[in-house]
Amino acid sequence: MPGGSSKYVCTVCGHVIDEVVLVSYGEYNENGREEQYGTHVAADDDGTRAAGMLSHQDGTARGMQGASSIPSTARILSSNMERLQAGLSFLELPLHVAKAAKQLLPLVVEANARAEPRRNTTAATVAATIYMAARELKHALPLGRAGAALSVYGIYVGKEYRRLMVLMQREYVPPALETLVVAAAAVVLPQYEPGMSGSLRSQPVVRKALEVAGLLGHAEAADGYSPAVAAAAILCMCLSEQYKDAKPSMYAYQVAALLQHDRNAVQQHIRRYDALLAGMLELLPFSTGGGGGGAGVEGVRHAGVLLKLHELARKAEKLQQGQGQIPQLQGSGQAGQQGQ
Repeated sequence: MPGGSSKYVCTVCGHVIDEVVLVSYGEYNENGREEQYGTHVAADDDGTRAAGMLSHQDGTARGMQGASSIPSTARILSSNMERLQAGLSFLELPLHVAKAAKQLLPLVVEANARAEPRRNTTAATVAATIYMAARELKHALPLGRAGAALSVYGIYVGKEYRRLMVLMQREYVPPALETLVVAAAAVVLPQYEPGMSGSLRSQPVVRKALEVAGLLGHAEAADGYSPAVAAAAILCMCLSEQYKDAKPSMYAYQVAALLQHDRNAVQQHIRRYDALLAGMLELLPFSTGGGGGGAGVEGVRHAGVLLKLHELARKAEKLQQGQGQIPQLQGSGQAGQQGQ
């Protein structure tokens, strides 16, 4: 019934209801704005619709969290498919990546609805869906760029991507680190080699950076971190090894600015990789040791040798596993023949 000029009051529970919209529940998205869901009520409603929403058929108070207040999966999918299409138009991804993202979004929405019915599908979720499709198809797409397509910070896209990977039990796909290194070098290297000739991949800095990327990929050093920032850190280390005029951390200033990364994040990656390469140098009898401040640069210098050692070790491990299975098969076969 009317309770003043612009409010309705439920006669059962006394709840004051706005005359325009009944908000069933709301959630704050990653930009701090509250996204609300509910049932709209006309300004001239006599209270019947409001009372029906707030009470059971027997007249007892129901509150503001009825099952009907949860948006349907179809409605969520429809609205977020529009978001997805806008993001794909901004990114101009290859057709096969865009198609995969469109096929993946219904699975994401369904998984969210099944696990957390009241969880709002945000712009970060849509951006993470695009990033997931690109990564699974080995297409290099930085988290920051995926977020920019939907006005979301890359860190939120990364968090949502990891949540969805666990929720949907998707198979882990390593980042396309080598592709990101080449993409970063296309922006950075002309600043240091304005008159370079030949293809980008043939440049000494890029060749060395690809070796380091392959080595760190074997060690899964980019897992849990932004692959694009990892690629920038690798370039800094290779530039330092090539020109020998400054430490990798000094190159981080210009490289981070050119690639629009946070300088502190790039320097943090450099420190991690410096320590990691220092440990790997212990495998080489001819190295000068990994304890000094230039251990990372020396690791870059010997990255090709270290990469081959890792590949040989992996092959030997697979061969050993295969040989370990053969005697068991032969033994079981002989036992079977004796039993017969």
